[in-house]
Amino acid sequence: MMFLFTSCENYEIVDHGELTAINEKSAQINGINYCTENGTTDFILGNKITVDKEPAYIYMKDENFYVSKAVQDDINALESKRTTNVNSALVLQGIFLLLGIMVLIPAHVNKREDNLKTVKIIGAAACGLAFIPGTYLFLGKCFPEALSDLNFTQQHIEFMDYGELTKIQSKTKTINSNAWSISSDKAINTQEKLARFKKYSVISIDGKKELFEGRNPKVLRAEIHYINQKDYSTQEVIIALLSLIGFSGGLYFLTIDKKKRIRSRSSGIVSEDEKNGHSVEE
Repeated sequence: MMFLFTSCENYEIVDHGELTAINEKSAQINGINYCTENGTTDFILGNKITVDKEPAYIYMKDENFYVSKAVQDDINALESKRTTNVNSALVLQGIFLLLGIMVLIPAHVNKREDNLKTVKIIGAAACGLAFIPGTYLFLGKCFPEALSDLNFTQQHIEFMDYGELTKIQSKTKTINSNAWSISSDKAINTQEKLARFKKYSVISIDGKKELFEGRNPKVLRAEIHYINQKDYSTQEVIIALLSLIGFSGGLYFLTIDKKKRIRSRSSGIVSEDEKNGHSVEE
């Protein structure tokens, strides 16, 4: 599951600079014409690329060139929290469901009376744990103001400011004479220690302020817009289905033997005349 929803594209940036020309078959950067495969559609952002003296990047993937005005590593850094949360939920659900199935099915088949009850409780609990991520999502979506943190597939990023970092304090950082409440001493995209007189962007991720090093503000705004528009509904549906499977599986295995015992007792009641409560006329 983690491999399914984690971006694992094998690509690299081979050149970057001002985009001076582009058509359906090539893009020109730094005076070099690259024969690109994505035409005038941005390789990463998916929108139409225009020549506006803004920087662009040439990617190589599977021995082909592609052009984009975004940096994939920036996007990965900005949405790492959401991607990690989604992948972790899917992986944990898979582990708990597998554990529950491995415990419950053999116990149900073998019916070892000495430890059957304990084994089934353990297996059902494992299945029940797979239900938790779906519950979080449901509550987070039903109560977006009070429980927004539980909706771990939702993330909002906002561009706040751009300029030179002039003052660094333990809990505040000053850019363009504006003091921002930022406790981290590293840039979110490079993980390098902050340095005075370098240029940073101030961004807000779900309300928490961070510094982003050295990216053109227009490029960063486009990347943020792309991330905010990304749809995680497919992953949410899968998480909900796995949660439902876990809950239903655990409940089924906990109650199935109780139902059988009730039916067995009902059908096995025999009266003193061994007529199962029915009279026989002679």
